[in-house]
Amino acid sequence: MQRAFRKRNPRAAKTTAPHLAGDSAPPCKSALLGLARTVEKRFSLRKLAMEITTSRLRMSFIDEGNGITVVFLHPFPLSAEVFRADADLLSNAMRAIAPSMRGFGTTMPFDSSTEPSIDAMADDVVSLLDALGIRDRVVVLGISMGGYVALSLMRRYKTRLRGLVLVDTRADTDSMEARSARDRNIARLQAGEQSAVANELTARLLSKTTLDTKPEVAGQVHALAMQSSASAMASSLVAIRDRADSTDALASIRMPVLVVNGRDDALVPVATAEALAHAIPNAKLAILDDAGHLPNLETPKAFHKVVREFVRDLG
Repeated sequence: MQRAFRKRNPRAAKTTAPHLAGDSAPPCKSALLGLARTVEKRFSLRKLAMEITTSRLRMSFIDEGNGITVVFLHPFPLSAEVFRADADLLSNAMRAIAPSMRGFGTTMPFDSSTEPSIDAMADDVVSLLDALGIRDRVVVLGISMGGYVALSLMRRYKTRLRGLVLVDTRADTDSMEARSARDRNIARLQAGEQSAVANELTARLLSKTTLDTKPEVAGQVHALAMQSSASAMASSLVAIRDRADSTDALASIRMPVLVVNGRDDALVPVATAEALAHAIPNAKLAILDDAGHLPNLETPKAFHKVVREFVRDLG
């Protein structure tokens, strides 16, 4: 097992500065190209991501704080960097670990030895915990795609978990319409239309309030979406499209669960979050006003409040 080191030792782990790029801005704001470049410069001044080689792959990740370990799993098409501010601000209440999934950050992509799947992502997360020597049960917080990975961990590695925070996600599989939309985006990414796909995703991931009043958040999302390769994004869409249905497993969950959703999420309506919470015994539900699909970026104070309270109550 390769020994891992905590973030605060600058000599202990290999670090790689994230590279952000973008050719055009999301259609909602013409000024977002400049904002994306500003975000790129801001990232270059931040702490660098750590890297470790696990039993399965080389992964980049963030590791901050002490206390109960909370594993933050990012949404598509972003990376662990979407949790950089969360890890910093919550580090006094928990140990925040945020890995980048395959092909995002500097984590190695899917290859011929590992076909794209949500279950493979979950296996990667467990291999990271093992490489870090974490044997205690952890809380897993997943947003969107990260929520699919969290539910895979719940089904297949239940004894490793202490609690779940499911954010703007769902337990069922894609509808035929959603599968067709993913297929179209896979084809577009393979045809070199990454920037256009990133533009459209940015507009759909964020609430109207965020787009109108916080253009810097849209710039950050667009920049992160352009950080990974088109092939990595396409592979992740295959994994999302073909994910297993976790609905039947919800009633058997016996660990604490918090379901969080943005009130203005266009991708996962509040009714879907309510149904998810209702299907899980004793699950708590938090609906965050003015947030879309990414409440940790859109309404960070409200998001941090509910996460802190949930972790605190685990004691």
